[in-house]
Amino acid sequence: MKLNKLENLKRQNFNTFNEYLNKLNKIGNDIYFNKTKKKISKKINEINNDQNIYNRKRTFSKRQRLILKILSGNKCSKCEKKLTTKFHADHIIPYSKEGKTNLNNGQALCETCNLIKGDSYG
Repeated sequence: MKLNKLENLKRQNFNTFNEYLNKLNKIGNDIYFNKTKKKISKKINEINNDQNIYNRKRTFSKRQRLILKILSGNKCSKCEKKLTTKFHADHIIPYSKEGKTNLNNGQALCETCNLIKGDSYG
């Protein structure tokens, strides 16, 4: 592709040397930007396809927290103590073990139970 553009450039008639240089510079920039654009697109695709835990949302939203609290009956899902405003919205399958941050994988726990649970399942 590069050679074809340069060969075409040689066949063109230019009024000034600056016009020739501008055209040559444009070809160089096109080639550079096309390569850069391909590299960037490839990197974006790698990131989008990567199942890395850093690409996922870790914390439950305020709305999700409220729903988890209502679903649990305003009680800790483990010890059944009444939940305070400082309750923990916890991942049943831990986030660190590829657990998703959604209502199906969430539970409302008191602070004590969540700290005991740590990153174990359940």
